[in-house]
This record gives sequence, C-alpha cells and structure tokens, in this order.
Amino acid sequence: MSLSMYSTSENLSVEEDKNILKSCQICGRTFNPKSLERHEKICEKSKKCNRRTVFNSFLQRAREIRAIPVTVDEKKDKDKSNQKGKWKEEHENLMCVARGGKNSKEILNNGFSAQKKFDQ
Repeated sequence: MSLSMYSTSENLSVEEDKNILKSCQICGRTFNPKSLERHEKICEKSKKCNRRTVFNSFLQRAREIRAIPVTVDEKKDKDKSNQKGKWKEEHENLMCVARGGKNSKEILNNGFSAQKKFDQ
C-alpha cells in the first residue's frame, strides 16, 4: 500500500510542476517563471542574429568532381585586377628609378620622367 501511495503523490507533484512552467513567446520552450525573464532576453538577441545556412554537401561534392560548373563572381575579378595594377605600376616605377641611378642626372636635366626614359 505504501508503495502505491508514494507513486501517486509523486505523480501529483510532477503535474503541479508542469502547471507552474511558462512557455517562451519566441521559441516556445517552457521554463520556470524566475528563469523565463532571463531566457527571453537572451532568446530575443539570438533571434536577431542571422542564422547560418545549412551546408549542402551534395553541391560541394558535385563541384569537386566538376559535375556542376562553378560560377565566378565578375566583381571579385575586377576588384583584384584594379588593386594589382596600381601597386604593380608603382613597383615598376620604383624599379626603373633604382636601375637608372647612373643616368639620373641626365634624366632630370632633360626634364623626362624615369618611366618614359626606360620604357622606350
């Protein structure tokens, strides 16, 4: 008898606990009212953040075996070519000046730039 009484009283306490729990308005999980306020603040912040997209392993494998053609962004190629051209041009000018150190007085006296003298 005592065993059956113990199990019924335990069931009642579990049911009472379920009535006390409140659900989060954002995610729907149930919490103790004391911790629900704290959870809702955190849940709002995490909801605002952008979620990561699900990784599609099929597309990745298809690209590796080249079953699906890989598209290249034209904007990325244009940006790289513009940046590379500028520093490369400056580097070539510097190298021309360094190589033409022997003739620097002659170049400056004639009014020519180092780049024009060595490119011809």
